[in-house]
Amino acid sequence: MSEGDLYRSMTPEQQCEDRTIRTLQCLVDCAGRKIVSGALSSREATELAQKTRLAAERIIPDQMESYDMIYGSRFRYWIDHFCSNATLPQGKK
Repeated sequence: MSEGDLYRSMTPEQQCEDRTIRTLQCLVDCAGRKIVSGALSSREATELAQKTRLAAERIIPDQMESYDMIYGSRFRYWIDHFCSNATLPQGKK
C-alpha cells in the first residue's frame, strides 16, 4: 500500500490529525536544523526554541505537556551540544 493509498483510506479526522503532526514535525525539524548547524549562539538557539514552542502551542494547544516532554529535552540537547556560548570573551571556552 502506497503512502497516498494509506492517506486516502483515513477518515477526514485522521487526515486532519496527520496534517497537524506533519506540520509540527516540519516546524521542529526546521528549527533543529538551524540549531544543529552550529551557526547560532546559545541565546539565539534558546530564542528559536521558545518561538518554536509558541508556534506549536497554536497548532496543538491541548498537547503542550507532551510537546515539552518530547521536544524540550531535544532542544536542550541540541543547544548544549551544538551552540556556542556567545557571552564568553573571544577565544575562551
